[in-house]
Amino acid sequence: MKSKKNLNNFSELGNRVRELREGRGLQQKDLASILGYQNNTSVSKIELGIKPPSADDFIKLAQSLNVDLHWLITGRLSPLFTGMVKELVRGTHRLAINACDGQKFLLETRIDLRDKIDRLQRDPAGNKAEIDRLSKLLNDCDEAYKRSVEVVADFEKKSDVNDILNRCLSAFEDGLRPKDSKQNP
Repeated sequence: MKSKKNLNNFSELGNRVRELREGRGLQQKDLASILGYQNNTSVSKIELGIKPPSADDFIKLAQSLNVDLHWLITGRLSPLFTGMVKELVRGTHRLAINACDGQKFLLETRIDLRDKIDRLQRDPAGNKAEIDRLSKLLNDCDEAYKRSVEVVADFEKKSDVNDILNRCLSAFEDGLRPKDSKQNP
């Protein structure tokens, strides 16, 4: 019974190798050459699940097919890679929250500056130099706010990418493959 399970695992591995090879437009003889084989017989045996690659060949396969070694062997993304992508997504969300907090701070600062300028302008003894200084700060605050709006808008465009990354990770974690199996996992 154990040998059937191993054969099944080798068969799944072989399917991954074949799909990746074909997706990259390589013939078995091309992959055999990359792996240093005399002919394509060994590649054929790997793809049919008859013979697993050696440890060195696993590394060469992953490098030549441009895939994660863990994924090539198991059909699942490596936990390290998954963790890095999740952290990247969390980081971009934190950046968006910080940008929104920054916008709130800029708006509150703008209101405070406008109030101070208005008070100084109503005061007959209002200090012209102080009004000019605060007006400059108000202009700087307005420019920073405009830039923060652009940053948040850029993030919102990129949040679609984060959504796609999250859906891909979920699919891989569930043991599913993306619909277009010829793309890099």
